[in-house]
Amino acid sequence: MTVLAPYGFAADGGTERETNDEANAEVTATEIDPTTETPVESLTDPGSLRGREGPTVAERTHAHEDPDHCEATAAGRAVVGVTNDSGAVLLLRPEDADRVFLPNTVVEADGDWADAARRAVAEEAGTTVRLDGVERLRTVDHVVGTDGDTRHQNTTWHVLFRGSPVDASDDVSSGVDGWRAGWYDELPADPDESGDVIGDVRAVLD
Repeated sequence: MTVLAPYGFAADGGTERETNDEANAEVTATEIDPTTETPVESLTDPGSLRGREGPTVAERTHAHEDPDHCEATAAGRAVVGVTNDSGAVLLLRPEDADRVFLPNTVVEADGDWADAARRAVAEEAGTTVRLDGVERLRTVDHVVGTDGDTRHQNTTWHVLFRGSPVDASDDVSSGVDGWRAGWYDELPADPDESGDVIGDVRAVLD
C-alpha cells in the first residue's frame, strides 16, 4: 500500500523539523547515470551507490514529536520525478491546499526502492513508468523529542528517481482521495511547501 506524505514533514500532522543547510550536505557521485539508456529494475541498497559517479548524496536530520512517525520502522522513501516528452513533470496536489509533491511512498524494511517507486506512481497517478535513473540520494537521521530533549531513533534513505511514462498517453488520474494528479511545465506560484520537497521538483524540471 502506498503511503503518500510530505516527506520533509510529519505525515500524522505533528511537528517535524528539517535540517537542510548546505554545511550538512555531502555531495558524491555514483555509477548510475540519470540519463542512462538502461532502466533501473531493482535497488535494495542505496548505500551501495555512494562514492560513484551520478546523483548527489546529501544528509538531513528530521525531528519528530511523535515516535510513531511514518518512517519510524521503514527503510526509507522512494520519490519519483516523472517527465513526459514535452518536459512536463507529474505532480500531485491536494484539493484543499496549494501544495505540490512528486509521487512518493515509504519503503518498508527489506523492501526494494525501485519496486516501491513504480508502485507509487501506479497507485497515486494511475500510470506505469520506466525508471530511467537515480537523481538524488539522501540519508535522513530521525530524532524524537521536544524542547531540546531528543534522541536518535533511526536512519532512512530517500531516493529520487527520474522516470518516464511507458504509455505514450499523458492520461493520469489520482488514486488517492482528496488529491489531483497532473502534468506541469513549471511550479505553481508560491507553493505552500519548501525544502527537499520542492527541491526535488526543481531538480526534475531543470
